[in-house]
Amino acid sequence: MEVSRKSSHAKHRLICAFTLVDALVAATMFVGVAALSIPTFVTTVVVHRSIERATLAREIARNVIENIRDFGVVNLVDGNYALTKFGSVDSLTSLPNASGTIVVTTPSVAVREVVIKVQWTAGIRQGQARTFTTVTVLTPGGVSP
Repeated sequence: MEVSRKSSHAKHRLICAFTLVDALVAATMFVGVAALSIPTFVTTVVVHRSIERATLAREIARNVIENIRDFGVVNLVDGNYALTKFGSVDSLTSLPNASGTIVVTTPSVAVREVVIKVQWTAGIRQGQARTFTTVTVLTPGGVSP
């Protein structure tokens, strides 16, 4: 009876040691996978923020086109203007270091070509310049497709 008790106790210790080793291996694997996943997570956040800002720049350009339409195509004079020349652009302050220009030209008598550029800085340290440019043709009847 004494021998079976000792072997039972030895088996129990072996099983407990196995679980401790398993726990250490699992914890090590978890830390390794987490360490490998962090750069991917950071990249995903940066890309998402970049897409959000580009979408915001597109919305700003759309807002400027609407302001120009409200101003009246007939009243447009060729030249370079600030984004806020034809009306307020509230979301402009949502982009870091945002600025932009509007360039109006007249390729023919009843047609105005409008080039809108929205610039901002991006990147982790806000040092990379980004630009969204759109060109539209306006006529007294509205926006040309």
